[in-house]
Amino acid sequence: MPKVRDQKASNHTAIKLVTMLYSVIFVGSIAAGYYYLLQNMPLIGALIALILAAIAWNIARFLGGEDDGIRNHKPLFVLLLLLSAFGIFNTLMLNLEGRSIFNETVQQTEKQLSELAAAVRENMPIPAVEAKIAEVNSLQSLLIAEIKNPQRCGQGPAALEIMDKLRTILPAFQPLSQPNGNNCTQNDRLIASYRQTIKGLIENSDWYKAANYAQRMADQASIESDVAASREKLAQLRGRIDNARATTLLSEVKPQLEAIATDYNRNAALLKSYGKEDSVNDDLSLLAVQSLGEWSQLINVILSRLNKPSTYIYLLIAVFADWLMIYLFNLSRIKRVKDRSVRTSHNESVGVLR
Repeated sequence: MPKVRDQKASNHTAIKLVTMLYSVIFVGSIAAGYYYLLQNMPLIGALIALILAAIAWNIARFLGGEDDGIRNHKPLFVLLLLLSAFGIFNTLMLNLEGRSIFNETVQQTEKQLSELAAAVRENMPIPAVEAKIAEVNSLQSLLIAEIKNPQRCGQGPAALEIMDKLRTILPAFQPLSQPNGNNCTQNDRLIASYRQTIKGLIENSDWYKAANYAQRMADQASIESDVAASREKLAQLRGRIDNARATTLLSEVKPQLEAIATDYNRNAALLKSYGKEDSVNDDLSLLAVQSLGEWSQLINVILSRLNKPSTYIYLLIAVFADWLMIYLFNLSRIKRVKDRSVRTSHNESVGVLR
């Protein structure tokens, strides 16, 4: 009999130890999940997370301490599911799926940035204006080559013929005077003057100003610069995501992706302001990333990932975690009752013998 009693006491101790250790995991998982949702206010978030986890743990303890606890107290069990499932699901989602979600977002962002860069190159230049600028630049190159020609140094007949062609595109163009005639020593100064003059005539021409081409090219350069900077940031973020913890993803990586999205949205709107409405997507969607760590968006995270088998697995784990906590409390209670019963019977037997 003593051996049986000792064995039962040992089993009871083992169950109590398992219950205690699992309680730490249970409370920690719930608290961590809520802390991720409220980490924008660390102190208050940590306090709320611990309170909610403690409520869930005590509900599980109460249900496990009652006969048919779940059946007789269904509202409490539903409350337990709501409290713990949200916390545990968010913990699992962030720690097991967080990197994958962020990497998917980075890939989509890279794709949309590439599409924006291509759309800018294709739509910002105006072919007719580009053609005139190209023709002027070609004639300018011929003029400079003729001025440098050692056999006809300066502005000879061939140079004047090129200037006539330039006047068909830039009517205000006029040959520059040379105080000392066609003097090869003045070539560099003459060429620099023509470059500056032709540039000014292009920018002041009716066809250039009508297209608002200077602003257009400035906007194109600005967009391309932003796209290049965003791509560089994405390359850096990709390296960080693979080894980042959930808190790092939410506090450091997420804000940088949101900054990239802000730049993209602004530049997409700028491109569309030039009449290119269908050239790119209106915005850079970060719904999956922005929903992580936002308590008001957790349902959206679940709904958006219903096509992923892991979503159902995490939900099942969250529900199972609640049931297991109740089961362990119930098992510990049963073992305690049986242990007391054995001790009582033993004491009564000893009393009779005496």
